[in-house]
Parts: sequence; C-alpha cells; structure tokens
Amino acid sequence: MYSYHRAEPPCCDGIVQFGFPRSYGTFGGYVGATGYDFFFLFADVVISLGASAIFALLFAKVAPTIFASCRHLVFWHGRTRL
Repeated sequence: MYSYHRAEPPCCDGIVQFGFPRSYGTFGGYVGATGYDFFFLFADVVISLGASAIFALLFAKVAPTIFASCRHLVFWHGRTRL
C-alpha cells in the first residue's frame, strides 16, 4: 500500500509499514508519527524506472511485428470479403 493515510495498525500502539515493493515508511505508534526510509524510497523509484524501461524496450521490439500482422490481417480481410 502506498499511502500512509490508508495504513491502519492492528491496535492503537502498533506500527504498520507502507510501500511496495519495498517498505519505505512507517505509520502508527503511540503518537501516530509517520517516518520515511529514504533508501527504500529511492530503491522503489529505481525499480519502477527500471521496470518501465524494460517494458518499453520489449514493446519497441514487439510492436512493429504486431502492427504489421494486424495490417496484413486487415488487407486479407478486405480481399476475402464477399
């Protein structure tokens, strides 16, 4: 869960962590303080950017083949209509 506003500790004095895929903060405790772990926050940003770059490269490699196949399918459909 990303937002500490949605983080609910199991009891009044409990502490709950938030963040995905790494826990980059805590919320709760006796006074309800919020704390951030900036190393894991930075790691979360790096993981997100890395995953986005990998998916963009994969899409760039596969997209021309998919678009060409769809174009051939449309031309085939146009030739075989009654």
